[in-house]
Amino acid sequence: MKAAILHGKEDVRVEDIQPTPLRPGEVRLRIEAALTCGTDLKVFKRGYHAKMIVPPAVFGHELAGIVTEVQSPESKVQSPPMSPPVPKAAPVPKAAPIAPPPGAPTATMEEAWATLNEAQSGKPAEEIEKIWFDTIAKLFPNKSNTDLKPHEWGKLKAEFKDDVPM
Repeated sequence: MKAAILHGKEDVRVEDIQPTPLRPGEVRLRIEAALTCGTDLKVFKRGYHAKMIVPPAVFGHELAGIVTEVQSPESKVQSPPMSPPVPKAAPVPKAAPIAPPPGAPTATMEEAWATLNEAQSGKPAEEIEKIWFDTIAKLFPNKSNTDLKPHEWGKLKAEFKDDVPM
């Protein structure tokens, strides 16, 4: 089996490994998709994670796959020969889009992020990321950054440009 192994700072190698025997209650997946996240990037840049990874170690934790092996007969997880199709749910009606206020500035997420980075240049990435999410939470308390519309990104960009939190 192949795996991405973190050996240290910016040193990840794809290597052949022997899978470890499953313990009672564990399952083995055939990975169908693997992704990276912000934590993966930070660990790659630093070469370690104080609470999770001590190199050399299998790297990554964002994955999806199919159960191929179940260790314990007491386990409630079963390994079907093929995953059953997921039944389709009825479509959820969407609310009518809310029009931006007339004359509201618009922007993309990338433009808002670039404005914040420019205003906070020289600060560590962790601090800039905290400002980003704290400001989104302050301006749009019931939304995540994936729910924002162009006029809301414009408001966020203006916040970073005019009144940058320090």
